[in-house]
Amino acid sequence: FDLTLPVPIPYPSKFEGTLSKDGRQMVLMLTIPSGTEIIGQHIKQEIAFCGVGDFKGSYQVDLTGTVSGTGFYAQPANIAGQFRQLGRLESDGDGSFSASVFSNYNGRIVQESFAGTYSITSECFVTLKYNSVSAGKTITIYGAVGGHGEIVMVTLPTAGWGVSGTLRAQEGFGGEQLEIR
Repeated sequence: FDLTLPVPIPYPSKFEGTLSKDGRQMVLMLTIPSGTEIIGQHIKQEIAFCGVGDFKGSYQVDLTGTVSGTGFYAQPANIAGQFRQLGRLESDGDGSFSASVFSNYNGRIVQESFAGTYSITSECFVTLKYNSVSAGKTITIYGAVGGHGEIVMVTLPTAGWGVSGTLRAQEGFGGEQLEIR
């Protein structure tokens, strides 16, 4: 794809990548201009209309990015830096969820459990909100349902958080959590 991106990168740009899964998935990387790492993952949305019940069951949580420690949107020092979160989210199909995760705040591993609420638009955009003890604030996760509903590609639009990832349905897993020691 050749295009001119908006501010902060208002330059002629090129994204190159690959298609997979019968043309239903695409991964792109910004190749021009060089000097930054911007990657986009795209999954064809196979469902035309969503409701709150379409986000139900167990999902693998996989989030990664950075939490700002400086500037106007600086976060507390105990969570600033590189961020990674892996775990499991349970959605009831009626607007509530709970999660059990391992969070890595710049090398400090914290096991966290939290619960919150979610909504989903008819266009299949999901918004989850919960109160984070570690961050000391309400965290919002926003994303789009992909495929037949088996994946939600998400971002955290919370100021100071440059975090994105996926919630992937745990189909056929039998509801058991795997514990590795």
